[in-house]
Amino acid sequence: MRALRGLWLFAVPLLAGPAAATAVDPVSVNIRAICKSQKRCMVQQRAAMRHALNYLATERPPGWRLQVCNRNASRGSLRVDWVGFDNCLRNPALKPPLGPRKARKRLRLF
Repeated sequence: MRALRGLWLFAVPLLAGPAAATAVDPVSVNIRAICKSQKRCMVQQRAAMRHALNYLATERPPGWRLQVCNRNASRGSLRVDWVGFDNCLRNPALKPPLGPRKARKRLRLF
């Protein structure tokens, strides 16, 4: 009897169909966290995500541009603002970052 109770936890999401599967999608959770469940914002984020991914597949921008845009669009550890990422990818004024800074030598008085 206890085994059947445990089975329901796994069977119900499978029987619920694709609506239940998309609700647990990490991208949906990310967008929902950014938009605080506001429908218009979620639609804009999803459209920007598709737009950015299509651009990446067709144009293949350089790696530095992806790194800069990822850093600019990050909202915490795992959250990404897709509208900001998409706008950053297409920004023609974006320049590559400068090289790593060299450590300065300290002036020793003694």
